Amino acid sequence: MESADNDLPIRQRLQHWVEHLTHVLPAQAPIRDFVHHNTLHGFQHLPFPEALAAVHRLTGAATYWPEARFQAAYAAGRISPADLREAFADSAIEGLDAPVLRALTRRDVLLASLLMPTAQGERRLDWNEREGLLARDKIFGRCRELTATDEVPAGIWQESAMQNWIALCARVGNEWTLRSLLEHLTGEDVLERVRTILQRHMAAHLDLGVAAWRNPAQAEGFFAAWRASAGLDVAWELDELPGIHDEIAYLPADPVDVLVDELARLIPDEDLWPGYLERLALELPGWSGMFLWRDQNPARGDGTPVDMLDYLAVRVLLERLLCEDLTRRLTGAAMEFDELRGYFAANLAEFHVRDALQGVPLSEDLQHRATHLLASGEGILAVDDDWQLLAEEIWQQQCVSDSRQRAVALYELLRGLEFTAGDAATLTAEDAQSLLEIAASLDPLARGQLWLQAYERHYREELFSALTANHGRHPAPGSVSAQVIMCMDDREEGTRRHLEEIAPTVVTYGAAGFFGIAMYWQGLDDPTRSALCPIVVRPEHLVREQACDAELGEQHAQRHENRLLWRERLYQGTRNGVLAAPVLTALAAPTALLALLSNTLAPAWIADAVRRWRSQYERPVTTRLQLTAEAAAAPASADMPRDGFDDKEQVERVENFLRSIGLTQNFAPLILFFGHGSGSRNNPHLSAYDCGACSGKHGGPNARVFAAMANRPAVRAGLLARGLEIPSGVLVHCRRAQYW
Repeated sequence: MESADNDLPIRQRLQHWVEHLTHVLPAQAPIRDFVHHNTLHGFQHLPFPEALAAVHRLTGAATYWPEARFQAAYAAGRISPADLREAFADSAIEGLDAPVLRALTRRDVLLASLLMPTAQGERRLDWNEREGLLARDKIFGRCRELTATDEVPAGIWQESAMQNWIALCARVGNEWTLRSLLEHLTGEDVLERVRTILQRHMAAHLDLGVAAWRNPAQAEGFFAAWRASAGLDVAWELDELPGIHDEIAYLPADPVDVLVDELARLIPDEDLWPGYLERLALELPGWSGMFLWRDQNPARGDGTPVDMLDYLAVRVLLERLLCEDLTRRLTGAAMEFDELRGYFAANLAEFHVRDALQGVPLSEDLQHRATHLLASGEGILAVDDDWQLLAEEIWQQQCVSDSRQRAVALYELLRGLEFTAGDAATLTAEDAQSLLEIAASLDPLARGQLWLQAYERHYREELFSALTANHGRHPAPGSVSAQVIMCMDDREEGTRRHLEEIAPTVVTYGAAGFFGIAMYWQGLDDPTRSALCPIVVRPEHLVREQACDAELGEQHAQRHENRLLWRERLYQGTRNGVLAAPVLTALAAPTALLALLSNTLAPAWIADAVRRWRSQYERPVTTRLQLTAEAAAAPASADMPRDGFDDKEQVERVENFLRSIGLTQNFAPLILFFGHGSGSRNNPHLSAYDCGACSGKHGGPNARVFAAMANRPAVRAGLLARGLEIPSGVLVHCRRAQYW
């Protein structure tokens, strides 16, 4: 992205630009080991407010609540005046104590500006004027006088329109794509057509075994696969574009050549290409992020070649085709960006009308006339005088509207500063201008950060006050009957509090739900191993669950495999079979309806029933853990995980965990570990609801492994040698998983 890249061949520059996308796109991997994704991961080097500002500039995302919502929290007492004052005190805003007017400081004006109602608009102002309410308000009358403008300047709207057009064009390649500019001018978003055209091709190419259809040419890459199948649908979305099939047929075979050619046609200035590709990728951040992740992690796929440049070549091509089509309908001729820039520079009246429709609401008459003029085909055929007349009338309304809005803003500001009519009468136009400039000196991001700090401070102070007031309210029990360790997950907090309330002799602890045991786990029914530890940890040990009776274990495994096989056959049969699909669907409908009603009316009962039926069919098997490593085993490493933990490693993990939660003495007869997980239906983010400390999986195996370690005599002897004695009568037990 630096200027030095300009000396490199275009392919190297493209690779550098793609590498930069890793900082702005989500790492959208197939959801396997997943807890959450930090959407600001590319901005972690910045302070929090600066990171939010950078994200807002990059994506346009709203990074704070709407101000009206903060004001509602203020009105409800969720934010207090003291909170706002402290937020200002903690901010880096300069000159807060500088005098402004009489005894007012800059801080007072800014605080009043935060509390100004945000719902003031033309309709409310018109209603108040029609009702005669404002005519009797001396403060508002004085505000109208202080903000009144001279006669509306005629003939200078062209200068304002040209400045606006230049500013909008400057955003292309930095904040906007050409699609964004055309959407501003027409209200039509070509991205909706891009989604429709591309999403089924992208889903099929990135599929890892779920899709019923796979492109026969996908082994050649996404660009080749899309090119081979584009236009073969019975009703293709681009069929109405002239010559589209021939144009695709004669594209170069190399996607990089296509990408370079199309970028040059779309936006000739090469200096804007990096920013343009970034904006283009961010328009479909999920798909773009998944393509990029699969490109950079080929070993995590199924062998299908995934190249980000293939994806970008198709995106840029569609952007150019659809934008040319829109400019053809807009101006009468297909235009590239530079041509469009020249067209509206020469037709400022038309631009001014189109731009005004996206800004301050126009009067009903002007809006109707503008809409009629811009109707399909009408804008192209309209004469210059029609545009000119309408542009001048819109300019006059905008000038009047700006003056009225300034009066409303000053009126609300003076009310917030508790000005009386007498105080307002002594203000000069310079005083009014100074107050309005100070009130407007905070941009929306700065205002949002102040509100957020005040909101968080109120919560923080309430929490600390409650903790302080209730400290020591319940003394520790004299004798403890049990000690219960649960994950610190918020869903288990209620369980812990309820348990301590109804059983005062039970003491509960909260901890990360992997219980200090970072491992790979392969259960009896698991085809592969899974990491049960925080997502940032690479396990060095593997623990397997094995059947105590090998023959029963084989029978169980065969029945388990048969059940999954028939389930998959039914699932695929109802999706793919031409004749079998409707028949199977009809036959399965009564059972599916009954299951749906049961899940709705009695979810806990049906879940338990399904588990019982499944267990009865597969036949339950007593299992044991392959927990302890062999004496001659190789050292454990993340690259070569070892089966089991040796005695020393088990002692270390049990000791470290117990000391971390403060449980080093006064052990209860029963120490109970609870792992947890969740159940969900038709949710692609299922793992996000499981245990976060276990990479989004159930924490039951970790609880079982910890209990098995802590009960081993060799481990307890090792703990005793380290000064941590667990009496022989203490049983460490586990519940495999608590479901939500």
